[in-house]
Amino acid sequence: GRGSIQLWTADANPIVTLPGAISGTSPASLQCVFGGPNNVKSCGYETPMIDTTLTICLAARFEVTRQSNPSQFLLAPQNEAQRQRRADAVALERIVLEGLAKAARGIQVWFSVGLEGLSTKLLEPPTGDLEGTAPITCLATLFDSSNNSQILVAGDDRGGIRLWKAQLTNDDTIHFNHLGLVQVVTNSDNDSAVSCSVVCMEALSGGRLAVSTDTVVSTNQPALFDVAARVSVQASRGVHVFDFSGLLATPTVVSIATTGIKAITCLTGHTKDAVICMCELPDGGLLTGGGKMDATLQMWSRLQIIDQQTTSKQEDDYLVTIEDDFQNQITSIVQSEAIKTLTGDVGYVFALTVLPDSKDNSDYYAIAAARYNTIKIII
Repeated sequence: GRGSIQLWTADANPIVTLPGAISGTSPASLQCVFGGPNNVKSCGYETPMIDTTLTICLAARFEVTRQSNPSQFLLAPQNEAQRQRRADAVALERIVLEGLAKAARGIQVWFSVGLEGLSTKLLEPPTGDLEGTAPITCLATLFDSSNNSQILVAGDDRGGIRLWKAQLTNDDTIHFNHLGLVQVVTNSDNDSAVSCSVVCMEALSGGRLAVSTDTVVSTNQPALFDVAARVSVQASRGVHVFDFSGLLATPTVVSIATTGIKAITCLTGHTKDAVICMCELPDGGLLTGGGKMDATLQMWSRLQIIDQQTTSKQEDDYLVTIEDDFQNQITSIVQSEAIKTLTGDVGYVFALTVLPDSKDNSDYYAIAAARYNTIKIII
């Protein structure tokens, strides 16, 4: 509620307070881009790799909490002095609203290389203005241990997926290079593209990204971005698994329009509400949690979320670039039924995480599910 982020030690002692974007915003998502135990995932299993470079990088998105007063300018001014005060107040309000809108569309980053002080920067779209942007709804990080780089991913409420490649440099800093914008769209009955909203995302093994989308809320803004590479999906409400391995494997900075992405599968098991949280399981499967109207946890197997089409087709057939049209794109496989649905005591939850067994070489694990002020453990 204070618009800041507090860092703590393992003994619950405060270390430092990171200031927020601007007054009237509050942090809503936090990602560790570099630092701590990075997850190196192979065949769906997670192996902690301690980052020995003493590099820390956190990224946060902020949502607007300031409430505007719709009645503050209803009274008509009676004289010139009042008209001037009103004009100044209107101009100030416009500046504040523009600042809040930019804060909701940017990402605040804090980083330290070799623990040599803490630096901060704001990641914004290349244009730097509000046109062609939308408020960010969630963050995710795709890891690549082979070339010491990560890709920071931001989803927004108009189906946009914006990507930055974060790379450690020789001058003890981290450079963020904007790779482009992808927009998730569905085709309507008249073959026109309609955007979705990105609800949440989960980074998966093998350079894959699970993206939960929902039907876009009615807005007076244009539904489609002019500068986005559009990827068509078969359902506006669902979990779509995309393959970004080509982008991760490229050591240099290239545009998403050059490498492309692949739509692997579409999970449509949650029909009553959008998926609001996900976590990858140690066996390579995926656990998805529906919203309040759905209130179920659904377990999807590894085979349901991996690319089963590359065995019979060439990879280039599935690249989605700016030049592609919707008729020529290969559609993803739709999975409408999970292998298991958990209802009853678990129900509606906000967040999910895996609790691995502390014993060596153990295949057992538990799931921690957060709901209001309660954490439920699923064995």
